[in-house]
Amino acid sequence: MDSSHAPSCSDALPGERFVWRDLAWRDRAPVAVVEPLRDGRPSGERVTIPLLGDGRASGAGADVARPGGTPTAETRPGGHLLGATPLPPEDPEAGLWCSGFAHAYLDEDGEPCFRGVDCPKAHRIERGQQCPLCLHLDRFRPIHGAHRGAELSEAARAYVARPHWLYVATFPDGASKVGTAHERSKTSRLDQQAVARASYVALADDGVVVRRLEDACTRELTLPQAKRVATKFRAWCAPLPSAELDRIHDELAGRARGLLAEFAGSAGAASSAGMTGATDPAAAAELTDGADPEVEGVG
Repeated sequence: MDSSHAPSCSDALPGERFVWRDLAWRDRAPVAVVEPLRDGRPSGERVTIPLLGDGRASGAGADVARPGGTPTAETRPGGHLLGATPLPPEDPEAGLWCSGFAHAYLDEDGEPCFRGVDCPKAHRIERGQQCPLCLHLDRFRPIHGAHRGAELSEAARAYVARPHWLYVATFPDGASKVGTAHERSKTSRLDQQAVARASYVALADDGVVVRRLEDACTRELTLPQAKRVATKFRAWCAPLPSAELDRIHDELAGRARGLLAEFAGSAGAASSAGMTGATDPAAAAELTDGADPEVEGVG
């Protein structure tokens, strides 16, 4: 597809086919992370495409493929990714591709590290994000079940043992989620999520405790713990007014703090849960004052 009219993107993706991999933040703005196809299979290369040019995402890109799908790029001046044309089902490169797995290890200082590895077989998949091989090899995914007794590697256990944050995040369309962040990725975690508003509502002693709190917010406040990449992109294509986003987010963050304060105030809950004073409304407000990303051009 001809993209010569969009110099900012033509160098990176001159009408090539690619696998849509992620939506994230770079320099306080959302970007698409894609992987070009080479010789009929994912190349292992990651290309970043800005989604905001003049301050807002274009509405023409609402019809996008799922993560791992193989669309082609349409671009226009201003750095916009305006749309992705899904390949027809009969195309040999259409469909979903495995996202690979996370390798885990301890560095020389004993700190846990994780490194993304492309699928060694470049497997096609029917659903989800990983083929059975990569699902078996993945050393990060079990962490999500640490509070349910999942078997963890040495590096994963070290990762879970450190303090973790609990946050509430709201996307440009007003949809919200609850999530967790390791102490060393407090800022980068929100960047990865491509959110419009976010507040940290609690600090837990470790990754087991924080996931119990996360489950409590999901159960009591019906806050989901995940949002698909395609729906994040659609959210940036049709943002709500900034004041409306503030209202939605502040209400949900307040409800989460209230729930956690109630939980901490119950008999013995604070000590058994390993929660800090971050759930106190004043302390939480102090924490979130510097942790709520405001996105220019939304609204």
